Amino acid sequence: DSISGNIGRFIDRIITSEEVGVEKPDLRIFHELSESFPGKTDLRFFMVGDNVAADVVPALNLGWKAAQMTQFVEDLTPHQGAKVSSFDQLLDWLGSV
Repeated sequence: DSISGNIGRFIDRIITSEEVGVEKPDLRIFHELSESFPGKTDLRFFMVGDNVAADVVPALNLGWKAAQMTQFVEDLTPHQGAKVSSFDQLLDWLGSV
């Protein structure tokens, strides 16, 4: 559909905890992704997730851009990342960073 197609233009790779064998917030999962582009120096890394402690905070600590998807979650813990509540807002955020 058009939403996934629009988001896809911002994504080069998605990595899962099953691939790496560790769960977030273990930083190995974040390092696995960033190290999967050897020799590239102009990359920007983004994390979008619903869990502040497992998704947003570790990404921010590594210097990544991070957004919390708040549409279906109760966790509204304050953080320095963005907060988006819809895929349209996510697309706007991705286009602005």
